[in-house]
Amino acid sequence: MSYGCGDSGDDHGYCSHPYDDDDFTKSDMCCLCGGGATLATPTPAPTPAPSPAVCEDTDNGVFDNGGYDCTSSYGSNEYCNNYDDSDFSSGDMCCICGGGGFEQAPTVTFVVSLQYTADETLPSSVQESDLMSSTVYKDAKTTGLSAALSVPVSDITITGFTLGGRRLSTALRRLVDTVTVTTNFLIEASGQSVADELAATIAGAAEAIQNETDSAMADADWSGEAVITTPPTMTTPDVANPEVLDPTPAPTPSPTFTPTSSRTFTPTSSPTPGPTPASTSDGKCRWTSWGEFWFNSKLAAEHGARDAFVLGTFADPISVGSAGEAVTCDQQAKVGEWNIAETYFRSNDIVVCPPDVPADEVPCVAEAAAPPVETESGYAYAAVPHAILGTIALLACNAILS
Repeated sequence: MSYGCGDSGDDHGYCSHPYDDDDFTKSDMCCLCGGGATLATPTPAPTPAPSPAVCEDTDNGVFDNGGYDCTSSYGSNEYCNNYDDSDFSSGDMCCICGGGGFEQAPTVTFVVSLQYTADETLPSSVQESDLMSSTVYKDAKTTGLSAALSVPVSDITITGFTLGGRRLSTALRRLVDTVTVTTNFLIEASGQSVADELAATIAGAAEAIQNETDSAMADADWSGEAVITTPPTMTTPDVANPEVLDPTPAPTPSPTFTPTSSRTFTPTSSPTPGPTPASTSDGKCRWTSWGEFWFNSKLAAEHGARDAFVLGTFADPISVGSAGEAVTCDQQAKVGEWNIAETYFRSNDIVVCPPDVPADEVPCVAEAAAPPVETESGYAYAAVPHAILGTIALLACNAILS
């Protein structure tokens, strides 16, 4: 039997045994026996800059001939290329084996919450729901904001409108009111500095918002509209102080299969195939943290409860309680009322769905909504401060008297 220096452990008695031969001398070669060599300590390499991309396994739901995927068993490269089959190649699919693919690290997104209030010429019978359901009206508002603030249209989301006092216009010989409209919207920003710059820009953009919005309204086609049939105009708006919200976290990853026991690698024999793991998909799409904020902010804006939402006191029977909750059919129906396609959910990290759910679908669960805590004008508040309720009552009285 042959032994090397490392086979003796720390047994100094090994050095006295006559195991030397013509190419092995313990006293010259083994540190334990007084031999060996002192190596210079290598200069550590500089710490590389973090990579902007990360490796992702690309097995995508297929398994090797033992019923395992890249994440469930290939914790070290000793298993690589030993359990491949017709649809699974560890060398191509698993990062640990030199395969996989690289995906750009997610960009942290900041959101700026804004609103402005202006008098607009609108039909005397117009309601907040009419404004939200009018694609032409909302698109013109978005186009005006985009031009005034130099922000892409795709980064702007109109979240709701709130109507205030009405005054019948005597200058126009038709039933047109001057209606006070508060426009609530969100703008996505690619970083903190961009969000801060945008917040500073909007404070001085009131006149630009008026001019660009009036121009967009005039250019729009109102022929197919049921309520607003002529281009509205607006006064110079009163722009509220913007709020830069916390950055959007990365989407919650889908669950992965983890085997209950590990297997033993035996290179001289074929492995015993394990049972094929059951699919982990429950077919439910779930709200992300960004999706929770997005849905609840739009819902609050629809009910004119932006202040309650900012204070964290807004609640509604169909509100998203927390990230990770499954999308209910009531919530899906509400998004349908907002004329937002289900594909928008998937492409904007609003919900995360299992891999087997088609890309253009967002299944819902028929879950009964919890009853509201305290109802006020058709929506619910949770422990609303008395000061806010008083303000709401005062605004209601002013609206009736105006």
